[in-house]
Amino acid sequence: MKMATATATREITPADFMMEPDPLALCGKATRIGYNGTQALVKRLYCDRWDCPRCARRKREEYKRRMRAGSPEWYVSDIPSEDYARITKQLRRADTEYWAVASGGEFRILAKNEIIPDARRVTSDAELDGTRDEVLTKEQNPLNGARKVRHGGSGSAQAGSSAPTTAAKAEGDVTMSESDRPTPRDGGEQWQWASVEESPEEVCAKLREAGCRIVWRDGNDVARVVDITPEGHRMLKSLFEKDQGPPAFSKLQW
Repeated sequence: MKMATATATREITPADFMMEPDPLALCGKATRIGYNGTQALVKRLYCDRWDCPRCARRKREEYKRRMRAGSPEWYVSDIPSEDYARITKQLRRADTEYWAVASGGEFRILAKNEIIPDARRVTSDAELDGTRDEVLTKEQNPLNGARKVRHGGSGSAQAGSSAPTTAAKAEGDVTMSESDRPTPRDGGEQWQWASVEESPEEVCAKLREAGCRIVWRDGNDVARVVDITPEGHRMLKSLFEKDQGPPAFSKLQW
């Protein structure tokens, strides 16, 4: 079974979406496939850019959920970007948890304590949602490498994970439990990663036809390929037969 090679010997990161094809066109549709000789993972690729309509919505809900954790009481300030370093230094020295959201030439700071002069006190979930919605918006352009949302101070180490998405899965697929999740330390060879333009559903359908079983988690964003058949191993190995150097997106031709 011959296919066009789509090889990357390292894991794809959001920065790789700056390559052609258009990252916004592939966002949520392209797939990275990991294989270590004994196990395989199929993951949906997101560009994680705030100028992407899909990711801006997804990331807004993720950060709203993370900011909502704990007490609804926050002190809110809007500061010019040139004051960001000085003020966040003050917050860290006071060991105060804070969120900073870039919006235009300003930052909206949500701090747990009243450190910044003239900060507005927010005490309800409804008011907090409005405060966040005003700045957790889609950008017209990338933020020149800067992060739109930053979390620091006490409690920042407990940042949450990405918000899961939901979608229909093929009949017979199951949800992955914590014990099912493989890691690079689970034996086998070193993990290799390839990127293809097809969706995880299309990739998994091909592997299912080869007799492999698919176990989904995070909605349908990540799937583990289990009980890999000899034909499935041949298909996965064919992804890495030739090293093309930097990551590239190719059409899957299984």
